[in-house]
Amino acid sequence: MGQMKCIFTVLFIFILKGLSPATQAFTQNVNKSPEKQKMRDIVSRRNLKLCSKKLFTLSTEAPVDFAIVKFNESTNLLEPDDLEMDEVRLHLDGSELSFMGSRVQKNVTLIRCRSEREFGRNEPQVITENSDSRSIEKQYLRNIVFRKNVICDRFETNYRYNDNFLEESEKVNARNLYVHKPFQPEGIEPSEPSKTVAMWLKHMNPRFLRSVTVYMDDKNITLADTENELKCLDTLHVLRRSDIDDNILMNLKALDIELEPANITVNGINHIVQKWATEEVPIGSRFVYYIDGPGYEITDIVKNVSGVTSVGQNRVIIRILPDRFLKVWVDDFSVNIECFKKK
Repeated sequence: MGQMKCIFTVLFIFILKGLSPATQAFTQNVNKSPEKQKMRDIVSRRNLKLCSKKLFTLSTEAPVDFAIVKFNESTNLLEPDDLEMDEVRLHLDGSELSFMGSRVQKNVTLIRCRSEREFGRNEPQVITENSDSRSIEKQYLRNIVFRKNVICDRFETNYRYNDNFLEESEKVNARNLYVHKPFQPEGIEPSEPSKTVAMWLKHMNPRFLRSVTVYMDDKNITLADTENELKCLDTLHVLRRSDIDDNILMNLKALDIELEPANITVNGINHIVQKWATEEVPIGSRFVYYIDGPGYEITDIVKNVSGVTSVGQNRVIIRILPDRFLKVWVDDFSVNIECFKKK
């Protein structure tokens, strides 16, 4: 354990040297008052930890804001032996940690740490750990990202989430969540891959999360139990078949919605039209629902909505304010609702 803490400290300091310009801007203030301390970069705060107990507390609790945090997995051939490794990369703005677990040598993990400035110049340091690679990945993710004072604008992952990977109380302070197709090494089947998105959603802090984007191309997605996590979003893009139903759709406050085929009926879509028409949504609000079966009748979609004017086959406009209107149209592939500015 002592060796792990030492390794973590060295690598964390290394990471901090590659932080984004926004985070480096903390260094503009040298005043050591609590208010000014919040403006320090994390490297300066690390130095202040040595000064006093009070400054240690201030430097530890001051906020850190990453632009992009990526937690992705793949395979990698480790030269010169061409040894195939399962690799997970934790990318923090301009720095990156790589964890490589051998399929042959169990309980051996190689850890690489490098910053954007050193890519292509120096061979990164390789450290060997006598522990399961997923346990080490989890520990570093917890220690760096799952902290109350750490915020990221975008958290991106394709990691094969398992039920026991994180504690229920552990949350990421991320404004935007991007989930890609889960990586699946040959011969390894992740537990319930369709729940990967739902599991990550449970670990997003709802106080921060405003956007969810899902790009997956090989599995149906289970989101049936995520109504509470989804209802406060501003943006929801689920670009793969899911089990989102009318109940989830009707409770969304998002004004940018794009969904692949799901369990949505014409009643759910009609609810969106009625809601947006009466709430006078802002210009640019959009709803797109891709269909792969029988289409919808435009008359059913705009049922019980006043002020409807037909502008062509399967196309109508609904005036909601003097300066804007909703345009609703249906084709063979999608149902579309969008708020436009009146010309």
